[in-house]
Amino acid sequence: WHRKRREVELDADDGFLNFDSEPWSEVWSAGSRLGDTPLANLRIPAGKVQLVLRNPELGFEKRVSVTIAPGETASKNVTILKGVLNVYADLPADVYINNSKAGATPLAGYEIFEGSYKLRLVNRDKGIEKVIPLIIAPGQAKTISETLAR
Repeated sequence: WHRKRREVELDADDGFLNFDSEPWSEVWSAGSRLGDTPLANLRIPAGKVQLVLRNPELGFEKRVSVTIAPGETASKNVTILKGVLNVYADLPADVYINNSKAGATPLAGYEIFEGSYKLRLVNRDKGIEKVIPLIIAPGQAKTISETLAR
């Protein structure tokens, strides 16, 4: 078996992207994975491009945009910063962030990378589960206080 080699012509409306992040990230655009950082000389349609940076090991997701001029190379480096999360509830609960257990309430001073998350509070004894969308900004100290009792 052998692969058929494709010749790809450069579209006049394409540009190139050099992109890196600290820590490393998967880079996605329009639902397609472009690769992992660092990306070098990635051919991409020119214009304003929305990128989603994800790191499944560290659990963060961050959105950034970059503008690419036709025939030009755009370069961007992004540092993902941390914030602090505090979670309190009226009943004892396990705290999950994107399905990874972070601890139990009260959870105080938990360092977390900036980005979008799904916070889940679970009290198994009473069969209660509450899901909360969570956005952490760089340097932000965010406190979540939830009522679980019905």
